[in-house]
Amino acid sequence: MSTNMKILITGVAGTGKSTLSNLLNTEGIISIDVSAVPNLCYWREKTTHNKIEFGKERNEKWFELNERICDPAYLSTIINNYSNIVLCGSFSNIFELLYLFDKVILLQCNYDELIVRLRRRNSDFGKTIIEQNIIKKWQKVFDPQMLSFGAIHLNTNAPIKIVLENIIHQINDLYNNNIFSYAK
Repeated sequence: MSTNMKILITGVAGTGKSTLSNLLNTEGIISIDVSAVPNLCYWREKTTHNKIEFGKERNEKWFELNERICDPAYLSTIINNYSNIVLCGSFSNIFELLYLFDKVILLQCNYDELIVRLRRRNSDFGKTIIEQNIIKKWQKVFDPQMLSFGAIHLNTNAPIKIVLENIIHQINDLYNNNIFSYAK
């Protein structure tokens, strides 16, 4: 069996990263949601690189001036503590960190489904029309870029159990073995 399999599951807000991370863990697959790890990701000003708090008054200008960064050294330390791991998340410097992963899976869903999910999720990000429009703009840029880097597309419009099964099959197909299993 191969070892040290590092998988990144990414996508814009609302595509199912956190939900899938939780479900993968329930299935016995070690998965980490970057949003759940204190100090792994943080917001900073784009020009000064000064860390900032995730503002309560977030408008389009705020997102133009600031970005969510993942700490490369901390990320590397985390994923190197595991032989096989799935990391779920998205951050502004993601393209600079793709080299840490063996494969990348891009979660995508249609915009109407995305809005439904954003409205009902626990996180407050994506609840406002301004943020939903920003996410839509990000998706139009982020998804094609990620695919151009070789990410595997996975449609998440289906029921979550089917999406979970598809992810596990994708991972197993990548490595031609059964590192991960899925109990139906």
